[in-house]
Amino acid sequence: MSKLPHSIRQNAFNLLMIFVMLIFGFGCVCSSLGDDDRNRGKNLTNSPQTQSNTTGKQSNKGRTKANTQTTTTKRSTEEDKGDFQVEYVDVENPAYERLNQEMRQEKILESASRDLNKALALPYDITLVTKDCGQINAFYQPSERSITICYEMMEFYSKLFGQKYSQEEANQKMAEALQFIFLHELGHALIDAYQLPVTGNEEDAADKLSSYINIKELGESGGGARAAIAAAQAFGMQSEMTGNKDLPFYDEHALDQQRFYNILCQLFGSNPNKYEVLVKDGTLPEPRAVRCPSEFQQNVRTWENLLAKYRKQ
Repeated sequence: MSKLPHSIRQNAFNLLMIFVMLIFGFGCVCSSLGDDDRNRGKNLTNSPQTQSNTTGKQSNKGRTKANTQTTTTKRSTEEDKGDFQVEYVDVENPAYERLNQEMRQEKILESASRDLNKALALPYDITLVTKDCGQINAFYQPSERSITICYEMMEFYSKLFGQKYSQEEANQKMAEALQFIFLHELGHALIDAYQLPVTGNEEDAADKLSSYINIKELGESGGGARAAIAAAQAFGMQSEMTGNKDLPFYDEHALDQQRFYNILCQLFGSNPNKYEVLVKDGTLPEPRAVRCPSEFQQNVRTWENLLAKYRKQ
């Protein structure tokens, strides 16, 4: 990917500000958590546009650690031995240089990590990274205990939503979808760090954590519902693009269309009256919709119980 679209090059700072909004929104999540993948370098989606093989490894060249430690009153029953840390990596693609510099200058990741550190006790450090990866990707790397969001994924979602929306609206949708993606990868990181029991597919569990935080913890006022809708839209659009050709049934991720319906089911289940239009217009088939309220409540109970002893304050 040698060159960013003109609209993204010209609006790099606007893109950054949208990402700031994403992080501030996530700060609300962390406050909610306090008050109350294992993805080995593989891509988040099944679509050919985002498929490639990668180890998720990165050399130490150009890496910079940021101080994000914080002190807070604990209520967790687990000893807090680690922090969410921030690491910056020099970009290899010059097209992302300005965005990378602004991420550092505005300390976007530091804000997210401080809020996370106030919310959760960790057994070890987990690093947050944004960088160019040479592919469209977002992943949790267990060997490095790091969550990486690639600039290429920001570009991909901006282009994807740009097919149906203005560039400003597309960038907003991109940021909202990335919020869901980031929390999905956080799910992998927490499953690994806490050695949480997962009786089904871990990718499904990570999606359900993201749905739980966005829909239950953030909700409408915190932008979580919008993030869930944007992510569902992205998976739906990707499914339409790929059709039924060469579907990766072997992959650990659910198919894009399945993820589309699973997210909408959680959304509808959270408030059937509010989201009844999803059933009335046929977007969410009624045979699935009738099960969604119980699926949503089960998901909320699951994650509240799993995270309870690690929550601070």
